[in-house]
Amino acid sequence: MKGKFVLSMVLAACLFYPALQAKAPGRPGELVICIIEPGELTDLIGINGGLEQGLVPGMVLSVFRNGQRVGELLLTRVQEQCAVALIAALEPKKTLAIGDRATPKLSKFKPI
Repeated sequence: MKGKFVLSMVLAACLFYPALQAKAPGRPGELVICIIEPGELTDLIGINGGLEQGLVPGMVLSVFRNGQRVGELLLTRVQEQCAVALIAALEPKKTLAIGDRATPKLSKFKPI
């Protein structure tokens, strides 16, 4: 039950983040980490974009700070204007921070 409550709180915080986005640096429409909720086993990461920006559950996002890659996120829950993700990977000695930029990771594959 506690897990569902925390997930709901992360989604609620994401919904209110666009009101704060005008004060945040970056381009309009840019995906940004807006909340980090520490957990016992893993952290929940809130993103200020969702279905309207083309995000879907299962999508992987690369995360950058100052042009350098920090890690990757796996989207687990996506609504119209916000999404929740789990940390899939972090670069050595790096952590995620509110305001880090995210972009969908394009996978390279060769058809059979």
